[in-house]
Amino acid sequence: MEETQGADIWREFSCRTMDDLTIRGRDYGNRLSDTMPLVCLPGLTRSTRDFDALATLISQDSDAPRRVLTLDYRGRGRSDYDPNWENYHPLTEAQDVLNAITAAGLRDVAILGTSRGGIIAMLLGALRPGILKGVILHDIGPTIDVTGLIKIKNYVSQMPQPRNWQDAADIMRTVHRGSFPNNNDEDWMQAARLTFADKNGAPVLDFDPGLIKTLVAISADDPPPDLWPQFMSLRAKPLLVIRGGISDLFSQATLDMMDRAHPTLKSVVVPDQGHVPSLLYPPALEAIFAFLKALDVAHA
Repeated sequence: MEETQGADIWREFSCRTMDDLTIRGRDYGNRLSDTMPLVCLPGLTRSTRDFDALATLISQDSDAPRRVLTLDYRGRGRSDYDPNWENYHPLTEAQDVLNAITAAGLRDVAILGTSRGGIIAMLLGALRPGILKGVILHDIGPTIDVTGLIKIKNYVSQMPQPRNWQDAADIMRTVHRGSFPNNNDEDWMQAARLTFADKNGAPVLDFDPGLIKTLVAISADDPPPDLWPQFMSLRAKPLLVIRGGISDLFSQATLDMMDRAHPTLKSVVVPDQGHVPSLLYPPALEAIFAFLKALDVAHA
């Protein structure tokens, strides 16, 4: 699906960080809606574009329209780049998200976190549990498979600058066809449109190259620390988990452990898709809508 356009669907959002950078995003829906607001947090190098179709559907739902805030982290999308690459850290980004939530005038929120965004959601559960009324983790858990992380490191650090949009789609196919074996030409073009920014009609990388420096140390001999203590901070929160059936970053074994540790966890597995699976897959989309409406009832 192409991006929506127009002020009647979304408004530009911006706020300042504690170190005086500008964070930007999109604010969908009616600010005065009495349904639970949803904050969407993207993956490592991703942007608000990833959530446009979903945010439009959720904000314009005739039964329960709701406000949806989608954010670009520092160094991604339309947000300011940080002169110090070491600040591209989940804890710093978590503080930026808290600042954005406050600047948007929100107190109680549900969070949908894709990959890096899910890590931030787990951190927020430990840092500011009071604001979180429900969490959706999108292909991420407290144990991260280092194989998938090394794959991300390799393709992010080696991503070429496409010559044109067809070249961008071909790059997406080359990098990700193992994770999305059923994608067609239209799917790969859509993946390109979501991955690259459009600058005067041409695709361009949409993140600070300094972000690559944060990945240098990742190796099979030095896997990332697990986040089980942070995950357990969500134990009392409603939780929906969406996993790609062939994800190489988030294993079924980890999901099974999460299910045993969390008393009310609900999950959807998207078959034949890797990292990250489509949120528009009908059972996943239905689960998201049902999850959010249950939060509305619980907090009416």
